[in-house]
Amino acid sequence: MATISHFHLLGLPPRAVLDAETLQGAYVTATRTAHPDQTGGDAALARRFVLVPFLAKFSGAKRDTKMMDKLRAESAAALAWAIRGAVKWHAEGLAIPAAVAGASHDYMVENDDLQTWIDECCTVHADAKGKASQLYNSYLGWLKARGQHAPSMRLWADRMGAVPGFSKHKSHGAMVYAGLGLKADEVDEP
Repeated sequence: MATISHFHLLGLPPRAVLDAETLQGAYVTATRTAHPDQTGGDAALARRFVLVPFLAKFSGAKRDTKMMDKLRAESAAALAWAIRGAVKWHAEGLAIPAAVAGASHDYMVENDDLQTWIDECCTVHADAKGKASQLYNSYLGWLKARGQHAPSMRLWADRMGAVPGFSKHKSHGAMVYAGLGLKADEVDEP
């Protein structure tokens, strides 16, 4: 299994883009205050990228200035707790807590650029039809306006194939998506 250095991830600028190809065969654990972007809709990345929410803040009146002393006093109990956890992990495997799974899912949905483009630029209904070339060009322009790199048309088509509710077929020599069309203000060609 490959590993990606914690320091490599920390060196990424906020809003840096990660994809499954970058993380192929790797499991990543990192602590950051700003999460790197990733190209959404990627099931392989979703399995590897787990977001652990740190929601508690200890500042101001909540800050305990004697916390280190308290932790030192409880160090034996903390070690025993860690050992019990390691034994349980060895026996049962490592389960992802619901809060972590939920935060990871929310992060993936939030970063699903394909679904965001569909929501912003397309119309979705049973009678809608859109030429693949027009839809792809709209997606390219939308990504460019956001300062993002665009995938090849083949990769885009593969990702579109994973979106439920649309079917692709050939009509008059062109690939067409049934159930998806561009909003009127997004159409460039007649």
